[in-house]
Amino acid sequence: MPVMHKEERDGDILKLNVGGKLFVTSRSTLLYSAVETTFFSALLSSGQHHTILDGGIFIDRDPRLFEIILTFMRTGFVRSGQVDLRELQHEAEYYGLEALSHTLSLQIPQESCGGLLFDGSIPCPPIDQMRGTSQHSRTSSFNSVSSISTATATA
Repeated sequence: MPVMHKEERDGDILKLNVGGKLFVTSRSTLLYSAVETTFFSALLSSGQHHTILDGGIFIDRDPRLFEIILTFMRTGFVRSGQVDLRELQHEAEYYGLEALSHTLSLQIPQESCGGLLFDGSIPCPPIDQMRGTSQHSRTSSFNSVSSISTATATA
């Protein structure tokens, strides 16, 4: 008689059919985060009957992206290879994997201002210079407004 591990007896080994590809993993891998509510925690705690296809719970998603996500849940590492990181981040968000989504957001180049990325700052002038400039600006602005108001009132 073959020796069965505790996980096998308790039903902790799961088969998932993701987009037609069969994946075998453990319940603990899918529930890797005790703090996040994920697609998998909802799937496994719902108690509902799931569509079974070719011996696994059917999930209608991209298997090549799921393979990367499953590796992340097993190891904490992202091996993205030849996939678009934005597409992978979208899948991570779908599955509710905030840690993976955040990790990917740090790797995706950010675009702004017409596709140009600005990563710098303009230093502020010393306070003494700011006070002198702003006082002068306010005085000349006031004088300009006063002369326009006076000219309008006399017209």
